[in-house]
Amino acid sequence: MALQITILGPLAAWRSGVPLDLGSTQQRCVLASLVLAEGRPVRIEELADTLWGEEVPATAVNVIQTYVKRLRHTLEPDRASRASSPLLPRVGDGYALDPGLVEMDVERFRELAANVSGYDQVEQALTLWRGEPLAELAPLAGHPRLTSLAGELVDAFCRFADAALREDRAADILPYGEDIARMLPLDERVHSVLIRLCLAAGRRTDALLRYREISRRLEEELGVGPGPELEAAYTAALDDETVRITPSRLPPPAQLPPDIVDFSGRLEQVSALTRMLGSEERTAMPLVVITGMGGVGKTTLAVHAGHRLRDRYPDGQLYVDLHGTDARAVDPSAVLNRMLLALGVDGSVIPAELEDRATLYRSRLAGRRMLVVLDNALDEAQVRPLLPGAATCATVVTSRSRLRGLSGGHHVDLDVFHPQEALDLLIRLIGESRVRADQATARAIVEACGHIPLAVRVTGARVAAQPRLSLGRFHRQLGDERRRLDQLAVGDLAVRASFELSYASLPPDGRRGFRLLGLLDVPDFADWVLATLLDAPQEEAARILDLLVDAHLVSVAGEDETGETRYRLHDLIRLYAGERTEAEDGAEVRRSARRRAFATWLALAEDADRALAYRTLLPLPGDAPRRRLPPDRAQVMLADPVRWFQSERANLGAMITQSAREGEADLCWNLAEACVGFYEMRDLLDEWRAHHTVALAACEAEPRGRAVLARSLAYLACLPVVQPQVMRDHAELALGLFRAAGDTHGEVDAQVLLGTALVAGGLAGEGLEQLQLAEALAVTLGHDAELDFLHSALGFIYREQGKLEVASYHLERVLERTEGRRLSRLRLMGLRSLGMVRFYQGRFEESRHLLLEMLRLARQLGVRVKELLALLVLGETRLLQGRPDAAGYLDQAEVLAEDMGGEFAHALVWRSQATRHLVEGRAEPARDGLLRALAVFRGHGVLHLQAMVLKALGHAHTLLGEPGAALAAWREAESVFRCLGNLDEAAELEALGDSVTGNS
Repeated sequence: MALQITILGPLAAWRSGVPLDLGSTQQRCVLASLVLAEGRPVRIEELADTLWGEEVPATAVNVIQTYVKRLRHTLEPDRASRASSPLLPRVGDGYALDPGLVEMDVERFRELAANVSGYDQVEQALTLWRGEPLAELAPLAGHPRLTSLAGELVDAFCRFADAALREDRAADILPYGEDIARMLPLDERVHSVLIRLCLAAGRRTDALLRYREISRRLEEELGVGPGPELEAAYTAALDDETVRITPSRLPPPAQLPPDIVDFSGRLEQVSALTRMLGSEERTAMPLVVITGMGGVGKTTLAVHAGHRLRDRYPDGQLYVDLHGTDARAVDPSAVLNRMLLALGVDGSVIPAELEDRATLYRSRLAGRRMLVVLDNALDEAQVRPLLPGAATCATVVTSRSRLRGLSGGHHVDLDVFHPQEALDLLIRLIGESRVRADQATARAIVEACGHIPLAVRVTGARVAAQPRLSLGRFHRQLGDERRRLDQLAVGDLAVRASFELSYASLPPDGRRGFRLLGLLDVPDFADWVLATLLDAPQEEAARILDLLVDAHLVSVAGEDETGETRYRLHDLIRLYAGERTEAEDGAEVRRSARRRAFATWLALAEDADRALAYRTLLPLPGDAPRRRLPPDRAQVMLADPVRWFQSERANLGAMITQSAREGEADLCWNLAEACVGFYEMRDLLDEWRAHHTVALAACEAEPRGRAVLARSLAYLACLPVVQPQVMRDHAELALGLFRAAGDTHGEVDAQVLLGTALVAGGLAGEGLEQLQLAEALAVTLGHDAELDFLHSALGFIYREQGKLEVASYHLERVLERTEGRRLSRLRLMGLRSLGMVRFYQGRFEESRHLLLEMLRLARQLGVRVKELLALLVLGETRLLQGRPDAAGYLDQAEVLAEDMGGEFAHALVWRSQATRHLVEGRAEPARDGLLRALAVFRGHGVLHLQAMVLKALGHAHTLLGEPGAALAAWREAESVFRCLGNLDEAAELEALGDSVTGNS
C-alpha cells in the first residue's frame, strides 16, 4: 500500500517510501486522533477538546478545518483540488480516517500477535514498537485508546514471553521487555514476566533487583504492595538464606548503530560481504576491509551488512569508531579496554599493557560467534591489536586508506554509486513522480553530486523539502555552488557543494545551530546540548534539530538508556560545521558556547554523582561555572543516575579531553572530579586514570585542581590492590598542595591516603603515624564527613596487623555511619573486614551474617569484585568451620572469576582453593595453586596477600615432606608480617620456623 502511518512510537507517515512532513504538533494531534479512532468519526468538538482543553479559542473550528485541509494535501497529493477526500472524509460534524486506505503498524502488530507460532514472529512484532506510542504529542496524554494499546502490548508480551521460554530465547526477548517496562513502570504483569525471563536467562540477581525496584515504586507512587502474581515471581527467584545466585552474566553486546531505513544500492557489495562473512566452512577468521573516499558509504555498508548477519553471530556485535579521519584517532589500548568491559571483564582486572589486553581480548572471544566492526580506521597498527583470533568470529574494517598490510583480508574498494544507483537513491528521497517528470535533470543532479551517496542524500533531502521547486532550478543552484568551490578536489567538491546548498537554505537560526554543533568533539548528543550551545529554550533547539535532520545534516542515532533521542553528525559534516563556525562566529562566541556546554555537563554530572552517592572520597568542587537545565527536564534525565552516566560516558570523557585542549582548566578538572563516583562504582579504572591524567596536566596554573586530582589518583592507586609507590607519590603531592591552600578537608584525606600507602609499602610505623595525625586533625576541626574514610582505612590496617579489638572499633563505626546507605563501597569493605574480624574472634554467626550482607549488597550494586571477595571469604570461613556449604561458595567464586577475567581474580580463587585442598589433605594441588597465586601477588606488590600465601605454602611443603622449602616460605612470611606491623603473625611464623630447625 502506498501510504503508511505508524503510531507505535512517534507519529510518522510515508508515501511510496518517502517520509512525509505532518506539520505542527497540533496538526499531528489531529491526525493521531483520527488514527486512534480506527475509522470512527471524531467530532470537531472532540478534536478541539484534545487540542485546547478548557480554553478552546473562538477560531477553533476554522483552525481544525485548516489542519485537515493541509493533511489531505500531504497524504493525498494526487487528489484533484476540488474532489472529495476518500482518505479523510467529512462525516457529520467531524472527520474520519479510512483505515482501509492506509498500512498501519498497529494492525500489523495485531496480526502477528494473534498468530504467534515461533520466536521469529515475536521479534517481528516487538520490532514494530519504536517507543511509547505518540509520547511526543502531549495533548494526547491519557487518551483512552493509548491506554487500550498499552493493554494490548502487555497481553501480547505475556504470550510472546511464553513463546520465547519454549524456544529457550529468554535472553533475546529481555531487551524488548525492559523497553516495555520503561514505558509501563507500574505494570505488575510486565515486571512479573520480566522476573521469569531473567531467571530463565540465568540473571537471578537482575530478577531480585527488579522485584525490589517495582516494589519500591508501587509503595512510593501508589501506596500499595506487590500483588499475588509479582509475589509468586519473587518467590521463584528466592533461594535459601545463603542467597546462592549464579554469577550474573552480561547480555551479548549489540553495539551496531541503527540500520538506515532507506538503504539503497550496493547490491553486489552486500552480497559479497554476506558471502565472505557468512560462510560456515572456514579455518581462519574472515576479515573484510572496506575502503573508499569520505562520504562514499563505507560505514553505512558495514552496518547494513552487520545487521543482515546478526543471526550468524548470535554472541553479539562489537562496534567502535576509531576516529582515524580526524585528530581524535583512538589509541587501540583504550579501545580494548572498552571492548573488554563490553565482554564482561571487570574493569579492576583489565591489564595495563596493550599486548596483555589484546591477549585477554582474544581469549574472551575464543569459541564465540561474534562480529567486530572497526569503523574509520587510521592504519594497520591501530587495527591489528583489535582483531580476534578465533575463526568463529568475523571482522569488518572501514578506512579511507587501503590497509594493504592487513594480510588475509578481503579488500572491498568502494567507489561512488553507479549512475542508476544514485538515481534510485534520489527517487527514494524525493519520490518517483518528480524524477519521472524530468529524468534528464534528475540524472544531471546526481552527476553534479559526483554520484557520492552522502552528497546525493543531503541533496535529495533539500529537494524533498521544496516540493514546488523545479529540478531544473535546483540543478542550476547546485552548479553555482560547484563553481564557487572549484578549487577543491573532485570528491570533496561534490560533497561540499551539497553541504553548501543545504546550509544556505536553512533559516538563520538553523545555520547558527548547525555551526555551533561543530564546536564539540562528541560522538552523539541529546537535544539539550544544542539548546545549551544556542543559549535558547529546549523547544527552539528541538525545532532546529528537526530542520537539520530533515536536511540530512544531522542524523538520529537512536535512544540512550534514559530514553533520550540521540543525534550525530557524519565526520565530514562535522568538519564542515567546524569550518563554518570558524569563518562566521567570533572567537568569544565560540568560547562562550563551548563553556556553556562544558558547564552544563558539569552541573548534570555533579547532580548525578550526588544521586549516585557511591563515592568513597567526598567531592571537593572548585569555582568553575555550572549551567543548569530546567529542573523538570534534569529530574527526568537523572531519575536513574547510573543510566545517565552510562549514556553520557563517552561524551564526558570527550569533554574532559576537549576542555583540557581548549585551556579551560577550571571546567576540565571539575568535570573529571564529578565522574569519580561512577568510575568507582563500575570499576572503570582505565578511564578514570586516563581522564585524571589529562586533567592534571591541564592544571599547571590551578593548584586546587591539581590537589583534588592528585587525591583522586592516590585513591585510584589502591584499586583493586594497593600500588604503594604510586599511591604515595600522588598523596604527597596532594598533601602539600592542600596544606598550601589551607584546605583541611583535603589535607585529612591526603594524610589517610599517604598513611595507607606507607603501611602497604612496609612502613607500618610511619603510616600509622600519618593516620593518627589525620584522625586528630579531623576531630579537632570537626570534619565529621572525613571520618568515614578514616575509620575504614584504620579498621582495614589494624585487621591486617592482627589488632582485632581496635580494628573492630573502627569497623563498627564505619557500619554505623553507613547504615541505610543504598550505595557505599565503604560499607561493602567494612562488612568484609568486620566479618573477617568476627571470624578470627570466634564469633562465627556474626561473621556469617556480615559476609552474607556484603554478598547481597555487592550483587545488588553489580560490583563483581566485591561479590568475588564475599564468596571467597564466606567459602574459606565456612570451610575452616567444616560446614558443607563452603564448597558451593568457592565453586561460585571460581565461575565468577572465570567470567570476570584477569589474573588477579584467578589468583584470589587459586589461594582459596588451595586452602580447600589443605583441609582435605591434598598438599600437592594446594602447593601448585599457592605458587601460581604467589607469582601474581608478587607482580602486583601486594605484601599482605604474599605473606598469607607464604604461610599456607609452608604448611603445604611440610605435608609433602619438604622441610627446607617450608622453612624458606615461613621465614619470608615472617619478614613481611613484621614490615606490615603484624607482630602476632610474625611470632607464630618464627615458632613454625624454629620447629623445623629444632630451635623450639
